[in-house]
Amino acid sequence: MKKLQGDLVRGTYRGTRINRSKPDQNGVIKETLYCGVSYITQGRYGPEEVTKEMLISKGLIAEGVPSKLQALEGKEVEFPVFYTPWSNGKGMTCFLANNIKDVLEQPVRAAS
Repeated sequence: MKKLQGDLVRGTYRGTRINRSKPDQNGVIKETLYCGVSYITQGRYGPEEVTKEMLISKGLIAEGVPSKLQALEGKEVEFPVFYTPWSNGKGMTCFLANNIKDVLEQPVRAAS
């Protein structure tokens, strides 16, 4: 089993969703694919569930990663991620890291 490095998101895999932009001046609609992992965190009024969305790159889409992720829906997962800052400096986008392929190739461990 390969050891993962970098930031990890751990929780229950919720699936994927497509975000479609409004048409640009040429009528082109941009589609982006996200996947979500939910986890429990301590909120102001006690524990609350949060869903972290990760953008799936075109390269990972071309390699068939979304269809492999579908088998994990509802299961506990640990995904490697990385962040890129927005050009205006007011936020960051979370991406599913390319080494997600290593995670998907690992055998599923039985719950203990």
